[in-house]
Amino acid sequence: MRGEILLILVVLSALVSAYLYISNSTYLPVGLFILALSLLIISSSKFIHTASKIGKSLGLSDYLIGVILIGFGTSTPELVTSLYASYQGNFEIAYFNLVGSNISNILLIFGLSMIFLNSNRLVVKTNLLKTESLYLFISAIIPIILFIKTPVDSIIGIIPLLMFIVYFYINSSDGMERIDEMNSVKLVDYIILVISLLILAFSADQTIIYLKETAKVIGVGLDLISLLALAIGTSLPELVTTILLARKGENQDILLGNIIGSNIFNTLMILGGSMITSYIVGIHSLSIQSDILEISWIFLIISTIALLLMYLDKEVYREDGLILVLMYLIFLGMVL
Repeated sequence: MRGEILLILVVLSALVSAYLYISNSTYLPVGLFILALSLLIISSSKFIHTASKIGKSLGLSDYLIGVILIGFGTSTPELVTSLYASYQGNFEIAYFNLVGSNISNILLIFGLSMIFLNSNRLVVKTNLLKTESLYLFISAIIPIILFIKTPVDSIIGIIPLLMFIVYFYINSSDGMERIDEMNSVKLVDYIILVISLLILAFSADQTIIYLKETAKVIGVGLDLISLLALAIGTSLPELVTTILLARKGENQDILLGNIIGSNIFNTLMILGGSMITSYIVGIHSLSIQSDILEISWIFLIISTIALLLMYLDKEVYREDGLILVLMYLIFLGMVL
């Protein structure tokens, strides 16, 4: 179902781009941005799925495969676009992409999933409340603490990267048993893996290129378009996955864990990776200058606290989802 939705998205965006090209429209970069973003999402989905299959054939545990596929796999679009943006010297795009993604993950995506939940409430049963809550809070304050006073030395990105390694170890230490059954992997699987990786790299490059062109066409800054359009676009895998889980009504811990894991990954891995990438390409000093920076920080903290309260209460109701979506609409009204 998820694959079909993503394929439809690619076809529709291709048709829109073709129409804009034929009509010689000035909005052609917008259509090409949507097309590149769609290719990015579907190629990342195929890459993660194939990598998961190969991982199982190598004997990795189901737990580790699940963490990669569900929690971190859906954040692949954010990771690739952010690293590419940093590589091209546009760390600002990477920063607002991850901040915007974390806000939309909680307020928009989790909010909508609660509205579409097949029951009146979601019950949290996980035994990792303290660990997850701590890292979720850290994921909200690190982007603020690191950049509340600029410029920042980009090598500091090693700190969130090390924290991610610790987080991954804590969450995987109980699931390291190797599986007995090995899935048969054919040559075609490795070919698909390589092709999807190449498309992923190409589409990420084109996404950043046409993101800049789209910002010029519609007359907005890179900060705003990264915070909203790019962040929501790269969060589509989380949106589709979370709503499908909500409708099925099964494995509700995975539903909430998808959002929490994605936000933690965005901050620790993507922020850290983007800063280190900037350092590697010779950008040793980073600063963020934007009129919407403070309001983004405020809503990042507010949305995280709201999710923490629901998480620690161990029960989330459909009405809570409506409140979260309303908060996102307020956020849109304040940054636009």
